[in-house]
Amino acid sequence: MEHPVTPAEDFEYEEDEETGGIGIYGYNGNDEIVVLPDTIDDKPVTLVEKMTFAMGSNVKGVRVSDSVKRLEETTFTMNENLQVVVCGSGLTKIGGAAFQDCTNLHTLILNDGLTSIENMAFSGCHALKELEVPDSVTEMISSPFFGLGEDFTVIGKAGSAAEETAKSNKVSFRAN
Repeated sequence: MEHPVTPAEDFEYEEDEETGGIGIYGYNGNDEIVVLPDTIDDKPVTLVEKMTFAMGSNVKGVRVSDSVKRLEETTFTMNENLQVVVCGSGLTKIGGAAFQDCTNLHTLILNDGLTSIENMAFSGCHALKELEVPDSVTEMISSPFFGLGEDFTVIGKAGSAAEETAKSNKVSFRAN
């Protein structure tokens, strides 16, 4: 996603007490492509909070900065405009229902270093036909792929948490 970084004034944000960084909780810009900044007010952006890009958002693509550690639950939920998300290298956790019912999300690039994907994270993402889950993911809580259908495939390392979760959720798996 070659696009200029979105200016800080397009976001609503607050200090993330857990990390001392910045948590983004709202987007007020008009651009359909959002590139999260690495820093705001000289502090790293470490968190994207609940409902930041959720239902009603005009955002079609998001590049998550390398400084972001967590996407909270429901970050993008029910955003029918969302099509592409590229995760930055620092992301370690995707919260429950983070992308739930993003029905036009067709491209999601997860990062090496991601360790946890929570329940229902990608449920209802019907345009998503495959998802490569990095080897670094060791925790996949319950049913992150609920309701994705027979034409969806998880790609990952044989014997990984991705394979185990795909099989327990009756989702196709392909070893990379």
